[in-house]
Amino acid sequence: MSPCSLYYRRNVLIFCQKQTMATSTTGTTFSALPTKHLFGATTIRWSQVIALTLLSAAIAISWMAYHNFQEPLLRQFGFEHLGSFVLTVQAIILLVVPPWAGSIGDHYRAKGGSSLPVIMAGISIVAMIFMSVATTIAISPEGFFRWLFPILVVLWLIAMNIFHAPALAGLEDMVSAEKMPVAVGLLTLFTDLAYALEPVIVPVAQAIGAPITFAAGGILIFISGIFYRSSIRSRHSDSTIDNRLAPKVNRSAFTIVFFNGVLLGACMAFVQEVLPNLEFVRQMAFDGNTLAATILAVAAILAFFAGMAVVRWGKQRAFIPVVSLALLLIITFFMPLPTYLLVAALIAFVVAMAFASVTALPASFARLRPEHKALGIGLFLAGTELIAGLIRLGILNF
Repeated sequence: MSPCSLYYRRNVLIFCQKQTMATSTTGTTFSALPTKHLFGATTIRWSQVIALTLLSAAIAISWMAYHNFQEPLLRQFGFEHLGSFVLTVQAIILLVVPPWAGSIGDHYRAKGGSSLPVIMAGISIVAMIFMSVATTIAISPEGFFRWLFPILVVLWLIAMNIFHAPALAGLEDMVSAEKMPVAVGLLTLFTDLAYALEPVIVPVAQAIGAPITFAAGGILIFISGIFYRSSIRSRHSDSTIDNRLAPKVNRSAFTIVFFNGVLLGACMAFVQEVLPNLEFVRQMAFDGNTLAATILAVAAILAFFAGMAVVRWGKQRAFIPVVSLALLLIITFFMPLPTYLLVAALIAFVVAMAFASVTALPASFARLRPEHKALGIGLFLAGTELIAGLIRLGILNF
């Protein structure tokens, strides 16, 4: 650096310090160092957020393929009696593996600065198992070899939950705490729209058959994983996320983070597992599953705009109020109210769920220390699956 440059930077700093001292008596607050412009700080790395969004959408589509073919394939291989066992194993895996994988991701992050090896290992394993399942279905082996199918299903369930928590925990490296609801809004838009398109995707999957569907799922996960890896590796070393407004945490609040996931998961479970079977929905002119898909689609679109609104209003920590409102509105659907009031409550619920979707992750990140991010997000993801798992197992009945 030339002497002129040193002289210039020194005098800029002196000037900013003097300006700060001059304005301190008036109570005016401004940043003496415009970090964003001088040091290349940024608030959102859009290429990485988009890559994570595509990976999340691929995960959603893969889960739809699995749920659609699970029972028919168990019957095909003569394992229909294992249906309850597979659901139980699935529920246990969804509760245990994400935190475990998150802790491994944190370990790699502490050692090498990145949890990308864990993420890519999980993605590669999932892609291989997808292809193995497709081959097994196409061959349809008999005798002892038919046990390959349930074994591959369990391995697939484990592998699908290895990379999700570490990948999602990387969101904090892509976006500042202040702007995170905007990024989460984009994630919610694509992921929930994928779930909302289930009435369209499932008939297509059934038409092309299970082998091609599972092979396509493996390719989709692998391509989205490669895109995610490329976006992470192409990060410029001189571009840092401006997280000056991120709260400082002395101790990670794992219980609160898990509870946040349970609350958000309760809203999602209500839409997908309970709402289609309610009495007032049966009396309506269209199918309950179609109504659930419509609600997911509308909530996903609203979430995209809700994320921007939350940032504009400075309400990044509004999760508990809005999710509490959503849960209270759920209670009204079990009351003997007139249809127009139930419809009004449903509209209000969709809006509340949209805001809850974009504030849940920021509220959870704010409770975690840097060395516990992936573990905490793993607990959050486990929490989101708890209520749905209990409903599928028949432990909770509505």
